[in-house]
Amino acid sequence: MNGIANINYRFGFDPIWIELFLEVYNKTKLKRNNKEQVMQAFMNSQIVVSAWIDDRPVAVGRAISDFKMYSSIFDIVVDPNFQKMGLGKEIMKCLLQRLDGTLVYLTSTFGNEKFYKNLGFRFHKSAMALYPERLKNTEYLCKEYFIPESLQSHNEFNFFLANATDIEGCFVLNPQLGYKTDFSGFSKRFRYLINSPEHSIVIAKRNNEVVGWMHLAIRRLLENEDFAQLAAVVVSEKVRGFGVGTHFIKIAEDWARYFEFKTVGLNSSFPREKAHEFYLKNGYTHLKNSKLFIKKV
Repeated sequence: MNGIANINYRFGFDPIWIELFLEVYNKTKLKRNNKEQVMQAFMNSQIVVSAWIDDRPVAVGRAISDFKMYSSIFDIVVDPNFQKMGLGKEIMKCLLQRLDGTLVYLTSTFGNEKFYKNLGFRFHKSAMALYPERLKNTEYLCKEYFIPESLQSHNEFNFFLANATDIEGCFVLNPQLGYKTDFSGFSKRFRYLINSPEHSIVIAKRNNEVVGWMHLAIRRLLENEDFAQLAAVVVSEKVRGFGVGTHFIKIAEDWARYFEFKTVGLNSSFPREKAHEFYLKNGYTHLKNSKLFIKKV
């Protein structure tokens, strides 16, 4: 299958190989310490492929499938001494041939996404995972923000992370930002943002009525450090002056600290002079003036 001498590929798993497989794993970032657990994982996998040189495995992969609709690939590992020789690609090809026609899922280790993209895999917009308690702190899970109890209320106002039932209440306030948009487009964006791990929409309610909302986002730039962006904030005209906006700012700064950002940034259009005074009063610095250019395509 490739140009390495004495290479052969084996399908299936023999328990007598477990120590040899563990040696391969423990030379990589996918270290495995629980021998019995790994043994059971391989025995319960419908497809196991390994690459051998003489009497030693140098690459391993496995998959679970219903062979009709869905499949998952796990634990593609290659001995570091034999990487960059196409072994991982061959293991994947062997697995995918037997999973042909099914929707195949996998989780890439950090830094290896390009390898799987070259095999035709694409990023999934709504993939989620339910980890057992012992794995809750894995770096693969996106951080999820919750408003701390100390910031959940201010005077007669309560603050929440928005959900789909808040769309209409937030839409009613949107014109006060100076933007015209249709409900269908607003609703579609709202639903996407409340489910994105890099965005949060926070709402303020009084007597179960939405009286303000704030959109927070992680802003990723090539030319500068990532920062927390206060993308938009609006407070109903009838409750301005009651501290709702200031409380939104406190939540925004807590959100930024939670995601370990050093900076909160925001943009405010030239005509909104009262908003500029508000941000300056809350410790923000006017950094620069800019112009927005657009072209319809």
